[in-house]
Amino acid sequence: MFSTGKDIRLSSVGIVTYHAAYNFGSVLQALGTQIAFEKHGCSASIINYRPSGQRAFYETLYRTNRSLKTLINDLSLISVKSDRLLRAERFERFINQQLNLTECVEKASDLGKFADSFDIYVSGSDQILNIHSNEYSGSDWDAMKPYLLDFTNRRKVSYASSPANMTRDEIKHIVPDLQKFTMLSAREQDAAEMIGQLVGRPCANVLDPTLLVGADSWRRIATRAADEMNLPKKYALIYSLNGTKTVMQQYSLYRRVSDILNMPVVLIAPFAWFPTNKHIVDGRAAGPAEFINIIDHAIVVITDSYHGTLFSMNLGTPFLSMSNGKGSSTRKDQVLHRMQASDSIVKGIEDAVHYLERSGIPSVHDITKPLAGVRQFSKDYIAHTLDF
Repeated sequence: MFSTGKDIRLSSVGIVTYHAAYNFGSVLQALGTQIAFEKHGCSASIINYRPSGQRAFYETLYRTNRSLKTLINDLSLISVKSDRLLRAERFERFINQQLNLTECVEKASDLGKFADSFDIYVSGSDQILNIHSNEYSGSDWDAMKPYLLDFTNRRKVSYASSPANMTRDEIKHIVPDLQKFTMLSAREQDAAEMIGQLVGRPCANVLDPTLLVGADSWRRIATRAADEMNLPKKYALIYSLNGTKTVMQQYSLYRRVSDILNMPVVLIAPFAWFPTNKHIVDGRAAGPAEFINIIDHAIVVITDSYHGTLFSMNLGTPFLSMSNGKGSSTRKDQVLHRMQASDSIVKGIEDAVHYLERSGIPSVHDITKPLAGVRQFSKDYIAHTLDF
């Protein structure tokens, strides 16, 4: 679909994304985007924009004992401060060691200093087009402007940007900004179609950048960056984005998974408090590198997370992806259908338990063939962004 000239000159690329959120997917997709552009021979840097609101959100969530009531309705998070502090430290170390960062700026008005620093500016990936994301909490549409690259007049392209669950009318707010981009792409098929219709020109449906990086490359990154977490030699992983109330309601089912498989469950639930014992082992202190290792060495992964699903699939770990058919679940379902792995979808933890009781550990999905074509299309899109 994308034609490129015979000679693509080496370019410098500046990437604006959610790279500093204490969220596995956000940090790893930023690294994936950086690596993907570097593989095309350019120098890629992450523009280190860390707005004060975003920094305050994560510092409150992970570092202090102040009330979180305005951010999340779960005050019991506070009781796991030491694990959260270690997690935050591991995130900061990974961000600073693995990403090619510019100097840090906190004010959007200061991004002008980067207006002519790069040949090409990339917006994406992740939910940078989603006004409902945590990073825009309490903000207006102007908070999205830096991620729409309004600070530069140079070549602008997007890579796998996601509006998540934004409505058509909400996306119309950013159409004038998107029309200034040379090339557009989105992570989800429905988002690509909607953006293309509203902007009036094609918007490519490309892979999440974590899938552009091969399993062995992720393993090498984790090997050199991960701390030893002293986990059981044999375990199942449950990675849940639910809060304490839901996690505690489901706790007996987590224990049931342990009993069925006759092994402990490592539970990563960043937004919850829960008791630990020989059956339920705490994995909340993991940073991005540890997260990769934990998935890679798990006997099976059960998760409601988009990137938890993608990394399980990419690393060849058996998995069950919990889906309620809404929001992030729809986004997960789309990529699983695309990778011919939709038989790994279960409705929730109860269905996951029933699956394990009935069928045992699921088979590993060989995504080699379906991944190859979409990966090449996405790589060709990146190559075309550099052809000017």
